[in-house]
Amino acid sequence: DYNPHWVFESDAKDHLKIATGDEKIIPRRQDLPKAFHRDGAVYITKTEVISKHNSLYGNSIGYIESNNEYYVNIDTMEDWKNVEGLIEKMQK
Repeated sequence: DYNPHWVFESDAKDHLKIATGDEKIIPRRQDLPKAFHRDGAVYITKTEVISKHNSLYGNSIGYIESNNEYYVNIDTMEDWKNVEGLIEKMQK
């Protein structure tokens, strides 16, 4: 995964700028703030937020850290086969 402080976007002149809007790059990985990405595994929100704001996100966003050992995202048949292997491994 990429930390957003090391992700770039192109500007109007086709030059790269830091996606966070920061002016300077944080050069050392050890100095980067902890960052999270949305994996789409779980969304819990009030129906009011969806109906009134047309959004899954309210005024605050919580999180659950996924355990990569047991987390899978099934988008392809290869993903499905990997899940079957994981289930077999867990049953042993």
